[in-house]
Amino acid sequence: RNFEDCYENIELPKINLTDQELVDMSYDFYCWLPKKSYQKYFCTFTNPRNHLLRFVSGSIHDSYGLTQVFYYPSYQPYFSVCRENTIADFTTLNHEIAHGIFCKHGTYNLLNNQHYYLMELEGSFFDFLSGMYLKGKVDDSIIKEIDYYRFITEYNDICEFYLIDYAVYLTLR
Repeated sequence: RNFEDCYENIELPKINLTDQELVDMSYDFYCWLPKKSYQKYFCTFTNPRNHLLRFVSGSIHDSYGLTQVFYYPSYQPYFSVCRENTIADFTTLNHEIAHGIFCKHGTYNLLNNQHYYLMELEGSFFDFLSGMYLKGKVDDSIIKEIDYYRFITEYNDICEFYLIDYAVYLTLR
């Protein structure tokens, strides 16, 4: 409640990466991670022959990306990444692929358990890891802006979670 938002936002610089160059950059990130099975999933999810990943201009439902998972007749994630042509595209791709990996590992399945409110946890963790990976590769001010955006997003998500939880609690009383 004592949080004061006094950070001066910067505009992330534009980068001219093709969709394939963005995938290649994220591939390097997944190779950098210690758990090598994530790299295998990344390759499967981003293989153009599998038609699981699409890049779009603009946003989808006010978000930078979307992972849609189908569990029937078998598990299949589909990913959309909204291109802004900034380094945020890199973090968004890593975030969305993380959802697919953790669903595939059975960390949660919305049809079989109650983990709905934990669904952004792995994406947020991969946002953090993406920032760690970028240190020394991009200017520190860009890392700071990405970290700030991640913090504000998490802050808003937590507030929304508690507001929704409390509204449901009041409704069910």
